[in-house]
Amino acid sequence: MFWLRFALRSCLRRRRRTGITLLGMAFAIGTLVVLGAIMVGVNDTMIQNAVAMHAGHVAGVAGPMRMAEAMRRVRTVGEGPPDAAVAGQLRRCRFTAMLQSDRATAPTTIWAVAPEQESEFTPIRRSVREGGYFERPSDLVIGAGCARELSLKVGDVVLLTTPSEHREFRVGGIFDTGIDRFDAGVSFMTLTAAADLNEPQVYFERAFFLEPGSEAVETREGIATTAQVDERVSTWPELLPEVAQLVDLNTFSMTIMTTLVVLILGFGVANALLISVMDRYRHFAVLKAIGVRPGEVARVILFEALLMCLAASLLGTGLGAAASLVWGHYGLDLSAYTSSNPHFSVNPVVYPRLTAMMMFAPQALALCAAALAAVWPAIVAASRPVSLAMREA
Repeated sequence: MFWLRFALRSCLRRRRRTGITLLGMAFAIGTLVVLGAIMVGVNDTMIQNAVAMHAGHVAGVAGPMRMAEAMRRVRTVGEGPPDAAVAGQLRRCRFTAMLQSDRATAPTTIWAVAPEQESEFTPIRRSVREGGYFERPSDLVIGAGCARELSLKVGDVVLLTTPSEHREFRVGGIFDTGIDRFDAGVSFMTLTAAADLNEPQVYFERAFFLEPGSEAVETREGIATTAQVDERVSTWPELLPEVAQLVDLNTFSMTIMTTLVVLILGFGVANALLISVMDRYRHFAVLKAIGVRPGEVARVILFEALLMCLAASLLGTGLGAAASLVWGHYGLDLSAYTSSNPHFSVNPVVYPRLTAMMMFAPQALALCAAALAAVWPAIVAASRPVSLAMREA
């Protein structure tokens, strides 16, 4: 404790130099906290946009089966085990069909949905550009790509054809999500309209949407325990490997950036301590002359580095967390930079989110960097001969 208090007094005696070094370190740590929160927010947005357009964070799929059996499951299958991570569940039926207009024919995947529940978690309702979102339960809502290919507009009649069905539907709305493949290959109808079809190749789906930061794997394990025998339960990384790879790439890029900032921070601490040691050659020589061992001199330098880094960590983390919380409340609009990116077409606003890892990892890395950076100045101070230090002072 004596040498720790001694190191603290040494730092306080050189307030200007200590303050400049501390502010530089705090800025670096705070920047890492903010960048980490932005990275998590970007990952959240990519995942949320992708799962909203597909099958949720966790999906249970059963089939193929007849439409009557799929409708029975829509009515009777339970919600699954209670789980605070689950924000909601959607039940759907899915089958493939051909849409035919007077001018062309196009394949599509029909999703039969409950419109009101669907609009809580998916962006289709707010992506409707023409017409309405199931203003009439018997309508069909198609994508902009499909409408262009078939030369359809709101109010037109389109023929839906499957091996067992040939039925006309009115186009009630046209949506445009900005994802060309989705807008060209997916159409929606209500579960009420689908119940009248005698389609034998139908897949029953349950889409579970989770709270931000929840683990899909843990939720899947709970859902799988109550799933039907023929129901396959999968997580979003299994269903969307390209999105999972982008998230991993974003995390890896942030890891590289964090490493570089920590290295720069370490060199800054080493430089500041070395200059401080060179200015105090005489001071350390006097300490050695009165019996202080070289190891204790080195300990003082190490304690000085750790004290400055600890203070900078607390200050930088506090400032970074405050900035992240404010930014997370208002959001960061990336629409000017992601207009051609399908993973941001639905919602280009990123909300930075703090996690324990991104808050405390910079502190731990900074403390390690400071300890390593103090080694060289400590060796210089401890090994300098007393006679030489007294002459050079």
